[in-house]
Amino acid sequence: MRFFATTLLTTLAILSGVTAFNYHIDPMCFYNCNTIDVTKPTMNTYYNVAQKIVKHPESQLVMLGSSRGQTTPLKWIEKHTGLKTLNLSLGGAELEAKLIFLNIALEKLKIKRVLWFADFFELSPEILDSKIKNTPVLRSYLEGEQKRPFFSIVSDTLKSLIDHNTFEASLFILHRGTTSQLDQGSGSDLDPDRCDSAAYKGEKSYEAMEKEVGFSFEVYARKVLKMKQTPDSWIIFLRKLEELSQRGIDVSIVITPYNPEFIERMKAEEPKTYAAQLQWISRLKKLQIPNVRVINFFDGIPGDDKTQRFWNDGVHFTCKGSIEMLKQVFPD
Repeated sequence: MRFFATTLLTTLAILSGVTAFNYHIDPMCFYNCNTIDVTKPTMNTYYNVAQKIVKHPESQLVMLGSSRGQTTPLKWIEKHTGLKTLNLSLGGAELEAKLIFLNIALEKLKIKRVLWFADFFELSPEILDSKIKNTPVLRSYLEGEQKRPFFSIVSDTLKSLIDHNTFEASLFILHRGTTSQLDQGSGSDLDPDRCDSAAYKGEKSYEAMEKEVGFSFEVYARKVLKMKQTPDSWIIFLRKLEELSQRGIDVSIVITPYNPEFIERMKAEEPKTYAAQLQWISRLKKLQIPNVRVINFFDGIPGDDKTQRFWNDGVHFTCKGSIEMLKQVFPD
């Protein structure tokens, strides 16, 4: 009996210590991040994007996207618009993530233009990341209808405090001691002249790119693109576009393409998924909101030679592919 009591007390002491340690370090910004602090070390990539917004208050053009927006050379946009640009694109970012970043930017910056790289899956509420749901300051920027019940928040918080992944993240933050580089977002370091050069050969071999096309097809066409869009998400999306229009902010919605081989396979093997894409694009093209322009590249990137010069895999285009689209978004 004494052994059992000793074991129980020891276990409780360890759990209490881990809980206190995780709460103090707060590596994912789930407990103490009630404001956006640019000095806060974090492994929460969503909070890190918010930090970048606050770090660059003079920015006037923001780009919203998923990982498909992360190969965009920001210096090219700045050269052709004259506006300091922030790329708020983040892998997996869906509508609510984009709206959180946009709402923070509207509060902290004097935005003139928004470049929105649209994804079919962004209108599915199934994929809201826990790094948003559990972060107080990010949660406060959610659209009202999507805010979470109090008990759900408390439950998730308690679970994360004793989670071994949180403990490992705390140790990593404690060892590293610094926050991520607060640059202007993905693409800050891309050389636009190199990307736009006729000599640009891409970042991998053709064989490697072809292999990645097959892998990305299994992930996207078989899974991600099968998620259902919801009427509520569409309404929230339209409402935000109306708000931007009323503020006099120019919005360019870019319908992003897929690798030509990816498209052909989707037509042949996933016809319903392909048809859903066309229906979504048709709805976007019918938008008639002042200051909002839709540019459709679903049929392909201008000049695409179907090689690694334009594609990293089935869904992610290279910086050259991005520039070829941007030339039509921001014509001289």
